Amino acid sequence: MAEIVKLQAKQTVNNALHHCNGPNTTPVHNLPLNSEVLIWRKSGNWNGPYCLLAVENETCCVQLLSGPTSFRSMSVKPYFRPEDNHEVKPDELEAPVKPDELEAPAEPDKLEAPLSTLEVPQELTEPVKPTKCGQGHP
Repeated sequence: MAEIVKLQAKQTVNNALHHCNGPNTTPVHNLPLNSEVLIWRKSGNWNGPYCLLAVENETCCVQLLSGPTSFRSMSVKPYFRPEDNHEVKPDELEAPVKPDELEAPAEPDKLEAPLSTLEVPQELTEPVKPTKCGQGHP
């Protein structure tokens, strides 16, 4: 039991010694200009997306509605648009069907007549006279 406590203490000290101070701002520095970014506000949440105008050392210039504003890079993070997962193909939703459960195809002689051989009623082929707005049908 004492060995476990010693190992945990050693691991805690190693973690503390190798811990980096502050957040990683490299992704912000690697962004191209006019990228979309989020801004951390004192209200305790990320706002945006806003357009990144410039990065100079640890200062980021962001286009807000009120105009260009400077922020420290630790208050800015890249904005990644969510992927649109709402477009699911129907094939992915349907369960696979075993071949023996498939319906038998219809026989050619039992198929309906082609559209070209169907008769269209006379009343559907006569042109309809347009009426003016406000006048009812006679």
